[in-house]
Amino acid sequence: MYLSHIKDKMQDNMIKWMRTVALFNKWSRTALKKLMHGLKEITVCRGAHILYENEICSMFFIIQEGEFALSKKVIKPLNV
Repeated sequence: MYLSHIKDKMQDNMIKWMRTVALFNKWSRTALKKLMHGLKEITVCRGAHILYENEICSMFFIIQEGEFALSKKVIKPLNV
């Protein structure tokens, strides 16, 4: 019983946090709980790459805490 209480509390905290994200703030509690079943929390070290340009990705990322940088490689034509 105690472990289920902890799990419920963690789930409540995650739902509260997800509602702070504009994409999810109008979703119902039931919809958020369904989404949570497919979520996986990861910790990424500073400077690590999680996705490279032109890479096909089958997931999306929600930054819960910290910062991220987005970059794009641009090739300038040579002036001849």
